[in-house]
Amino acid sequence: MSRNAPPTLLQDTLSGVHFVEAAMLPRILAPAAGRGLHVARVDLGGCTGKQDLLTRIALALHFPESFGHNWDALADSLGDLSWLPGQGVVLVLERAAGLMDSGGDIFPILLEILGGVAADAAAQGWRWHAVIAIGA
Repeated sequence: MSRNAPPTLLQDTLSGVHFVEAAMLPRILAPAAGRGLHVARVDLGGCTGKQDLLTRIALALHFPESFGHNWDALADSLGDLSWLPGQGVVLVLERAAGLMDSGGDIFPILLEILGGVAADAAAQGWRWHAVIAIGA
C-alpha cells in the first residue's frame, strides 16, 4: 500500500491500494478516463458501520441485488466487476478518516480485502486500484 502517491499513480502501477491526500484526487484521477478505467467514488463521510460501508460500496459499483452484504460477498464482488465499463476499475474512498480512526476492526478488514483483490487483479494483468483519500 502506498501513501501520498504521485499524480502518475494510475499509470505507474497495474493494481494496488493507495492512500493519497484528498487535494491530489483531481490530478490522480484525471488520467483515469483516458486510460479506460471506470472510476467509482464512495463518500464515507459519516459512515456508521459495516453495513453502511458495504451498502455505499455496493451502490457505487452497481453490485447485483443478490449481493450478500458481508465481507466474503464484498471480496467476491470486488474481484468480479465484469459488468462495469472500462479496462479496469478505480474505487475511490473519500472522507475515510472517520472510519479509519473508529478504532474497530472494520477498516483493517476492509484494507485486507482491498489488498487481496488488488493482488489478484495484478496477477491476472487487470487494472484495479483502491484510492483512499485522507485529509480535507
